Amino acid sequence: MQSYAPLRRLVSGTALFVALAIGTVVPAGFVVQHVQTEYKVLRFKARSNAGKVARYIYMHPILWQYQGDRILDVVTLPPEDTVRQVITDRNNLEVLDDGALPAFPALRVQAPIIVDNVEVGSLTVATSLRPLALQAGLVLVLSWALACAAFATVRWLPFRVLDRTIGELARQRAWFEAALEHMTQALCMFDENHRVAVVNGPFAAMFGAPDTASLMGLSVTELVERLAKDVGMDRYTCARVLLLDATEVRDAALSAVVALADGRRIVISRTRMRAGSWVATFEDITDRWRAEEAEGDRTRALAESRVLRERARAAQETSRAKSLFLATMSHEIRTPMNAVLGLTASLLDGPLNEEQRRVLTTIHDSGESLLRILNDILDYSKLEAGRLELEDLAFSPAVVSETLQAVMGPRAAAKGLSFEIRTTGALPVALRGDPGRIRQILLNLVSNAVKFTDRGSVTVDAIGSAFGAGRAVMEWRVTDTGIGIAADTMDSLFGEFVQADGSINRRFGGSGLGLAICRRLAEQMGGTIAVESRFGHGSTFTFRVDLPVAAVAETAVPPDVSATASMETHIAHLGRRLRILVAEDNQTNQFVIRQMLKGLDIQVDTANDGMEAVNAIDRLDYDVVCMDVQMPEMDGLTATRAIRAKGGRQALVPIIALTGNAFQEDVKACLEAGMNAFISKPVGKNLLLQTIVTEMSRQGDAVRGRRNGLPRTPDATMARAESEDDPLRTDLSPVALTVISNHRG
Repeated sequence: MQSYAPLRRLVSGTALFVALAIGTVVPAGFVVQHVQTEYKVLRFKARSNAGKVARYIYMHPILWQYQGDRILDVVTLPPEDTVRQVITDRNNLEVLDDGALPAFPALRVQAPIIVDNVEVGSLTVATSLRPLALQAGLVLVLSWALACAAFATVRWLPFRVLDRTIGELARQRAWFEAALEHMTQALCMFDENHRVAVVNGPFAAMFGAPDTASLMGLSVTELVERLAKDVGMDRYTCARVLLLDATEVRDAALSAVVALADGRRIVISRTRMRAGSWVATFEDITDRWRAEEAEGDRTRALAESRVLRERARAAQETSRAKSLFLATMSHEIRTPMNAVLGLTASLLDGPLNEEQRRVLTTIHDSGESLLRILNDILDYSKLEAGRLELEDLAFSPAVVSETLQAVMGPRAAAKGLSFEIRTTGALPVALRGDPGRIRQILLNLVSNAVKFTDRGSVTVDAIGSAFGAGRAVMEWRVTDTGIGIAADTMDSLFGEFVQADGSINRRFGGSGLGLAICRRLAEQMGGTIAVESRFGHGSTFTFRVDLPVAAVAETAVPPDVSATASMETHIAHLGRRLRILVAEDNQTNQFVIRQMLKGLDIQVDTANDGMEAVNAIDRLDYDVVCMDVQMPEMDGLTATRAIRAKGGRQALVPIIALTGNAFQEDVKACLEAGMNAFISKPVGKNLLLQTIVTEMSRQGDAVRGRRNGLPRTPDATMARAESEDDPLRTDLSPVALTVISNHRG
């Protein structure tokens, strides 16, 4: 035993030492240890919650100070923790105060709240040490009570403390791992040796790794190769995307937005830590980026839409301005042209010597050439703007062909040309379409054939064929033996302002719009127009169109009827002098109409504006009123409405519009105002006389009170004035109108 005395003494000393340690050092160490442990726990809690608050502030950078209740949801601890938390901003103003006030003694730990490396506030965590003080007292009592068991105590107590510490560390590690796994961002940390030290599940999911364990401990190079394989990118791209290149670690912080091969957009932020380690976070912003891109596309689309609307508005304004300009120019040119053509026609009706007649004929033909150019421009403008409307009337193809003979035969004979119209097959008795525009096309083609043929013949072949289902095909071929067309100009022949060549323009003149208008009219009718030609051997123009078959054509006015004879016959049947009121502000035009009616038993009175015309109607019972549209004081449309509003005989008097305006909307405006017929200046004598006779035949008796009946409507009146088989129709082509006027006069 003595041998054990030293050991006993040693044990006793050790026991005494342990007992003393238990009684003094152990309790003190216990307190210190627990205080340190609690301090570590509080420090972890403070940093963890400060991090959570920092992330919340990052998402709500402006309103976070005013959302304490929301922050409480972020930093609330489990119920078993008795911790008081206080959050203040950078101005030391309290944002959140959560938990009971800890009893003395208490332990407090403060952690800064850092957002983007800037301290924006602090978080203080406090807890009471009173439970620890009670434990320390109990340990003190137990240590002295258990002094006799010093050896056991010496062996047991350290393990107990060690186990508790290890358990606490394990719990903290579990919290840390849970926090990593529940982050919305992917995270990867590297140690000073550039190896993966920490990686969370979102990182593995983001880059296609099977799990986090397989990434732990990998070097930068190995991680790049691993992710390049999983993501399907080359090593260089993967290293750049992940910002893992060791050469870049010298930067304290890096941030970038990188596009992955699969179209995703990733925000990468990397921060260097102590001892050469660093941490990188990755956030998938693909949805936000796509939303921003969609919003940008929508904004650009709206901007483009506004630009298109502005361009469309500007185009409409330009179109309106052009239409107004053309209407004004039409009126301004037609008004003096009315005097030139009207007076020369009147002089040509009188006795003249050969030289005088040749001079007047030249003046008249030059005026008609100018009028044809004006009408070509107006027609082309309407076709270009899509404002030319085709009519749907019943007409006879045979009558249309006969009109060509009546109109163009004398012109061809004057040049010594043979002119023939041949019919192949059985022509349809009647078709429905726009005969005026068909005549315009044919007269233009025949007129060109006559113009460009110096000797030989011009032949028109009218070919009809059944198409079935109530439709028929009409084809007209105009063949001449003229100068022909060069092969290199065939493709551009139907273009606007195109002549076969410069010499043709100098030799024959013309605006170059005729064939372009013919092509557009044919296309608008659903037909075709084509040409075959050999230079120096003549040409053949073919116009083809299919139209519905009509039951019967409207009655046409025979082209050889004398308008002057019709007027004389009508006046004779009337049994008295005819009274006509001419409302015209231009003195020259008044004189022109007087000259046209000169030699007939007609009383012509004039009014200088619409107001004078209305007053004149009240004073005298006129048979016909010729009304200009544009006049000072009161225009013709207003005057017509005022006359119709009077009722009685004024509501029935025929009113014929004589105007320099030649657009379809001008015709419509005159009809709506109550006029009965429309003649565009320059006014031809035959057309004027025939229109007067027609309107008086329709309404003369009603105007004079000899017949009780309702006044006819303007539409019914215009049905006659606009008859498609009437060769005097005012909307014929320039060639047709001019030639018909000469033929009839």
